[in-house]
Amino acid sequence: MEDYERNASLVSLMKSNGEAIHAVLDIISDGLWDWNANTGFVYRSSGWYEMFGYSLHGLRNTVHTWESVIHPDDLERVMAHLDDYIHERSSSYQVQYRCRCRNGMLALIEN
Repeated sequence: MEDYERNASLVSLMKSNGEAIHAVLDIISDGLWDWNANTGFVYRSSGWYEMFGYSLHGLRNTVHTWESVIHPDDLERVMAHLDDYIHERSSSYQVQYRCRCRNGMLALIEN
């Protein structure tokens, strides 16, 4: 029960303070992002930029940046999975796809 209460407190803090959640994302993991679908703003952790070979905040903070690095052969499938999730035709968003890194190499991603 103590772990649950601690986790619930952390979730409450993160929900109440957007900056706090971004700070936590930078600390705990590589390659995380947070998309505000209402504003279109996309926060990416420092690990996300490092994973793809870009300088911190070296790309625009929009969903279109993400779309632009997805391999063209994967884009339609990835967007279909996202659309299904957003419109509640799927209970989870889980998909593997390739992204182009700054150096031209491909990275296999699983969301």
